Amino acid sequence: QIQQSVAIVGPGASLLTLDADKKSRVFLIDDAQSDILLDVRLSGLTLAGGRSDSDSGGAIFNREDLSLGNCFFLGSFAHDSGGAIFNDENSSVTLINCSFLGNFSYDSGGAIHNDNNSSPILINCSFQGNNSDADHSFGGGAIYNGTNSSPVLINCIIWHNRSENSVNTRQASIYNADGAAPTYSHCLIQNYSVDDLGAGSGNLDGPNADNDPQF
Repeated sequence: QIQQSVAIVGPGASLLTLDADKKSRVFLIDDAQSDILLDVRLSGLTLAGGRSDSDSGGAIFNREDLSLGNCFFLGSFAHDSGGAIFNDENSSVTLINCSFLGNFSYDSGGAIHNDNNSSPILINCSFQGNNSDADHSFGGGAIYNGTNSSPVLINCIIWHNRSENSVNTRQASIYNADGAAPTYSHCLIQNYSVDDLGAGSGNLDGPNADNDPQF
């Protein structure tokens, strides 16, 4: 458990893997003080094989101010929400150059669950092969955004994730609860059109290469 501000800098996601071997969550980031947000920074790591059998956040459960850079999230599981990452209410998280592959939750957010009033920023991130379970899911094979959350996605690719046993629905990629207000720029998101993303000139629209993700 991380209970104080800290920076953990790895040599690179291909060089250092923290593997929980399906026995536990990798990191609980919480100092149990709701009035103080820790500054926690993780970079250059692979977080793999996290597991939360009775809770949310298979790899990371976050209640603080969290920054993630150049990290790879592989094959983690949550019985509830956020197969890889669960961002609790009012939390702040920034992800830069992170990839999510093969994470799974029974409820919402196969890769990431952003809870109510959270404000995540995702830059140059990719999501593939993540899954929220058909029988239990509230949605979001890749990402679930809770009520009044305000996520910002820039240069992100979300493709071939699954919810309700299908890759061909909007919620297989992203599910936005009532009041969620996401912003997208230069993103490629399966099953979403330019109009769906709410920014006609800033996201992939097929023939205009200027709107493609820029990495």
